[in-house]
Amino acid sequence: MQREQKNVNRADYLQYLINLKNKAAESSATDNGHDFASQKNNGFETSSTALSFSLYALATNPDIQEKVREEVESVLKKHGGELTFDSIQEMTYLDMVFSEVLRMYPPAMFLPRQCTKPFKLETPSGASFEVEAGTPVVIPLYALHYDPQHFHDPLIFDPERFSEENKKNLHKYVYLPFGNGPRICLGSRFAMMQVKAGIAAIISNFELSRTKRTPVPFIPDPNHFLLAAKGGLWLQMKKLKRKDI
Repeated sequence: MQREQKNVNRADYLQYLINLKNKAAESSATDNGHDFASQKNNGFETSSTALSFSLYALATNPDIQEKVREEVESVLKKHGGELTFDSIQEMTYLDMVFSEVLRMYPPAMFLPRQCTKPFKLETPSGASFEVEAGTPVVIPLYALHYDPQHFHDPLIFDPERFSEENKKNLHKYVYLPFGNGPRICLGSRFAMMQVKAGIAAIISNFELSRTKRTPVPFIPDPNHFLLAAKGGLWLQMKKLKRKDI
C-alpha cells in the first residue's frame, strides 16, 4: 500500500505482484488475475517444500542442527530475542545450511525454457548441433546438483560447500535452485528470507529427530511436479526448554 501511495517502483517480486494486481483490475479478462493467484500459490508450494526438506536435513544431521541452533540463539540474544530481517542476515551458518538444502533438495527438479534465437550447442566430446529458435529446452537441475564433477561427495549433506571461501569456486550455472539470468525466480530473496525465518523459529523452540518412519535416504515421489518424498517426510519434534535470549 505504501508503495502505491508514494508511487515507489522497484525491480523485485513484490512489485511484480503489484503490477499483476493492477493489470487485472484494469482488464475485464481474468487471465491476469489467474496469473496473480498462480504466482502466490507457486511461492507457497516451493517455500513449503524447501522448509520441509530443511527440517528433514536437520533431523538427519543432528550435529549440524545443534550448530544452527547455537548460532540462532546467539544472534537472537544480540537482538533482544527478536527475529528480524537484520538478525536473519547475521545467521551465516544458517544461510550455508539452507544453500546446501537447495542443492540436495531443490523444489523444482528441472527448469523448462524455450530457445529464443538459434545457437550452436557444443558437447564435451567435441560434437555440436544447431538449436533452432522455439525449441523447448529442459535443464536437469537435480542432476546438475548431484554431479560429482562439480560437487565432491554429492550425496553428503555438507554446508561448508557454501562458506564464503568455498562458494567462490562454484560454477554459477551449475548451482541453480532459483534459475539464473533474466528468467531467474522473481521471489528468490523473499523465499530465502521466509524459509530461513521459519527454520530459525522452529529450531530455537524444538529439537528435531528421526523416527522409524523417517525415510533415509528418501525416495522422490514420481507423481509430484515438485520434489516430494514418497510416503512423506516423518519427523519428531520435541519442545525445548526456552533459554533466556
